[in-house]
Amino acid sequence: MPRRPLPSSAARLSLHRGLSIAGALAAGVLMASPAQAGLIPPPGAWPAPVGAPNPQAGLGPVGNGVHASGFAHLHVWIGRRHRAAITQTAGRSAVIRGSLDNDLSDQPITGAIVNIVTQNVYGGDWVAAVDATTNSRGAFRAVLPPGGHRRVAFVYWPSGDAQVPLYSRRLLIRVRSRVWLGQPRHKGAAYRFRGRVSGGRDPRDRPADRTAGP
Repeated sequence: MPRRPLPSSAARLSLHRGLSIAGALAAGVLMASPAQAGLIPPPGAWPAPVGAPNPQAGLGPVGNGVHASGFAHLHVWIGRRHRAAITQTAGRSAVIRGSLDNDLSDQPITGAIVNIVTQNVYGGDWVAAVDATTNSRGAFRAVLPPGGHRRVAFVYWPSGDAQVPLYSRRLLIRVRSRVWLGQPRHKGAAYRFRGRVSGGRDPRDRPADRTAGP
């Protein structure tokens, strides 16, 4: 069979330059990713109003769970190492765990409904995401669907006539972007790249179309 002709030195140099520029573009996007803690805006005031209705509303003084109390402690974390913040790849769900205890009797509050609320890190209201119910040890687990950079917290309404809920600490979920770049096309000294940057619901995530030259 006839051998394919080897690319000329100029073609190899052009391909090498194209790949180098592609790598630089991808690295630049990742370096600018808000997954870095220093690029995440500082949190606002807390506690704050949350869009999570009282699950016991209309039931009067009926307690939310066995051993329910207005003096309760919500301990929450992400992952198996009890972290307060994580960075994960875009498109992945986040597992949040916690426990609810009566501070006065030191007993777990079982069968209680807790509300998970989230906030976009760039601002906006706290909105209800999902609910969880405590088990016989007062523990609970919730899975948040994939999303962008966000803060997460839990609230607990101790009874149907409670005026305000009890708040947990806030957790932070950062999202690491993924970059797809197609084969570069060049005309003269200019190179054109088409690709995609994925980062959940970050409004800055959008299809990439960049042209690079000398």
